[in-house]
Amino acid sequence: MDLNNNFPKTKTVTVLYFEAPAGAVLYSSVLHELPYSENSRIVLPNTFRKGKNIIAVMEGNCRLLNGMGERISVVEAVNE
Repeated sequence: MDLNNNFPKTKTVTVLYFEAPAGAVLYSSVLHELPYSENSRIVLPNTFRKGKNIIAVMEGNCRLLNGMGERISVVEAVNE
C-alpha cells in the first residue's frame, strides 16, 4: 500500500506579481505547502490572488536577480 496517497501533494513556490490594476513594482513572494493538481498546476489561495496580477509561478524558493534589464525594482514581499 502506498502511504503517500493519503497526504496531499504540496510544493513551495515563488510567485512574481504586480499589484492590480496596474502596479509598477514587481513583487516576489515565497509560499509554502501549496497543493498542486495531477498536471503539477499550483493552486494559489484566493486570499493571495486578490489584488494581484500574477506574472509567474516558479517551483521552489527563488530569488530574482535581474528583471527586464534591471529597469524595475523587485520587492520581496512578506508572506501573507
